[in-house]
Amino acid sequence: MKQHNKKRLSVYLWVLSFFKPYTGLLLLFILSGSGIILCEMSIPYFIQVFIDKVVMQQNAEAFTGQILYLITAIVVMLIFIAINNVMQRALPEKTARDLQYSVYRHLRRLGFSYFERKPVGETLSLLNTEVLAVQSIYRDFFPGTVYMILSILFPLAVISIKDYRFTLIIMGSYLLFFTYGPYIDKKVVEFLKKQTDTKTALDKKTYDSISAIQEVRAYHAREWETGRFVESFRAYKDARLGSLFFRLLRPALCVATTSIGNIGFFVFGSYLVKHGEMTVGEFSAYIFYFMMVMRQINGLSYVFTEQMHLLGQAEKLFDFIKIEPDIAEPAKPRILPQISGNFSLQNVSFHYQDRTDLLKEFNLEIKSGERVAFVGASGNGKSTVLKLLDRFYDPQEGDITLEGVSLKNLSLSQLRNSIGYVFQETYLFGSSIKENIRFGNPDATDEEVIQAAKAAYAHEFIMETEQQYETLVGERGIKLSGGQKQRIAIARMFIKNPAILLLDEATSALDNVSEAYIKKALDQLSKGRTTIAIAHRISTIMDYDKIVYVQDGKAAEIGTYEELIHRKGLFYELVEGVS
Repeated sequence: MKQHNKKRLSVYLWVLSFFKPYTGLLLLFILSGSGIILCEMSIPYFIQVFIDKVVMQQNAEAFTGQILYLITAIVVMLIFIAINNVMQRALPEKTARDLQYSVYRHLRRLGFSYFERKPVGETLSLLNTEVLAVQSIYRDFFPGTVYMILSILFPLAVISIKDYRFTLIIMGSYLLFFTYGPYIDKKVVEFLKKQTDTKTALDKKTYDSISAIQEVRAYHAREWETGRFVESFRAYKDARLGSLFFRLLRPALCVATTSIGNIGFFVFGSYLVKHGEMTVGEFSAYIFYFMMVMRQINGLSYVFTEQMHLLGQAEKLFDFIKIEPDIAEPAKPRILPQISGNFSLQNVSFHYQDRTDLLKEFNLEIKSGERVAFVGASGNGKSTVLKLLDRFYDPQEGDITLEGVSLKNLSLSQLRNSIGYVFQETYLFGSSIKENIRFGNPDATDEEVIQAAKAAYAHEFIMETEQQYETLVGERGIKLSGGQKQRIAIARMFIKNPAILLLDEATSALDNVSEAYIKKALDQLSKGRTTIAIAHRISTIMDYDKIVYVQDGKAAEIGTYEELIHRKGLFYELVEGVS
């Protein structure tokens, strides 16, 4: 429990760290809040003077003076309220914005291993539910917490100055709460963790339900999918009800215990008045101060409980921010004057997490302008080589150099700006065709977009759509066929104009007509560029400069098509098997 509380404190300090750039605004917020409380405290003082001097002593002049004093205090308080309201809105907005930027930037820096381990639904929950929880701390709870603490300290100081025994009564009654408070806090934390975990599981099930809607309907598995969802929702509901019970129990018991303080305060105050140690006006004013303190203590108990709930969600964000990126920009990156595509893979060994070596002492030289194809059975590391070349991962052993410089020492932005990657399955954003092509170069003009589409043999089918280049492609490009999506991807490459092309089975899932278009576009695109492709159809790579047969994580055979056929080894057997 102590360790957990220490972790929660670290999370809360991290949440508050986003206020650091706005220290001036925060100080102004605290000062204006203090001004409001001091002005509010002037009202009980007015009542004290009114009773003691105006009522008891029949002093009319004192009444006039106190009215002017009260009006002045109210005017000053309104000014402080205006300043405080502006700060109370500006601070949460700025800190919430910085938090979102920080989380999103960190997400973009993480390596591919994170996205392979974590389901999309879990990451979406992190970016939505957990971020909103921290924003709620900024907007709904932190300002109130500061105000409540100040509203306790100032009146308590005034009460203590008059007679410290009043303070002992207040603190003594509140300390009773701590006899059972830790148990309630423990139960709150327990149920909040269950609530957070079950909410994440529910979000994942929801995402799966939406993403797999085609498969669910095709298999007529609606009842099965609904059952999974209902089961997750029931677990989340039970955890939420449990946390609500203990979260509401905490402030209720706090009110019960502080009521004992109320009785003690009135009994002791009456005693002092009776024996002439306090005037009736003073006692009346101190009742107001006492009520301010007790009301804020009770409110603080509620806010504390609610923030415990939100910090349980913020803890996931805290842990997420602490994840170190697998691939990091070097401290002093090398900027190459020119990149032409001279790669060297030297004794490269690589494995994904919890797997044996996929590549084992892989060696290969690729010269500028060469067209190199990888072939071989699935699962032997062909796609992995391409990912290593674009530094999606770093090898565990060996090194990869570009133009004689290790990829680990190169600027990541320069490396990836120099590489065009066409995947087997193209991802299109749910925007227009034009914007999807322009993704390759956000600064491209409309004319350059059209020229790229023509070069990729996409212009003709685009012009046949209802809104042409403004046509929306739907989620992940669902409105387009596989061949059309691939031509959009190739148009992206034309507009990006990279020095190096990586083609990961770009034609494997296409029909013969679409493949013919794609092959012509790729032949055009690869002219004058270093091109590295994974091929599943031997006919598409027969004229390549170098073919690499990958087996058991090694470059088992390297040569031209004619050389490998003449050698009658593994590649020859592959060709014979295909034919």
